[in-house]
Amino acid sequence: MANMCRNMAVFTGEQSQLQKIAMLFTHMAIKEKQEDKGQLPSFITPDKDWFFNIEWDGDTLFYDTRWSPNFNVMQQVADHYQVGFILDYTETGNLIYGQASYEQGKLNDIFLKPSDFDKYEYDEEADAYIFENNTYENSEDILEILLDRKKGERL
Repeated sequence: MANMCRNMAVFTGEQSQLQKIAMLFTHMAIKEKQEDKGQLPSFITPDKDWFFNIEWDGDTLFYDTRWSPNFNVMQQVADHYQVGFILDYTETGNLIYGQASYEQGKLNDIFLKPSDFDKYEYDEEADAYIFENNTYENSEDILEILLDRKKGERL
């Protein structure tokens, strides 16, 4: 079975278009539960990189993909509705963690490299992660710090 990449997306643009996107993914979530299989909007080609475990909450889309984020599909959705998006994604089993933004046809992806995951370690005795002589209950906080540093390097 494929490792699942968790994705969280917020679309940006005109409110009327954002409402259409909310309806699209709400319907896709219902259809996924009925059919018990991944979903794609009807206008997406090619037929791959499906959405799984689709949830729409407020203005945020949560979903899973196999192995890695589905940038191509998300770009097609954004182009179809003439909007942008910010996509946070993680699949730490494959050393995948990052944030992509898409605006006016341009994708900007900031991500951690596999070597970034070597910058911290798990202490079994303390049941905690150690990073730069500090202790963390979970690795997510550390990954967020590392990603924020990458974002700062891009400015």
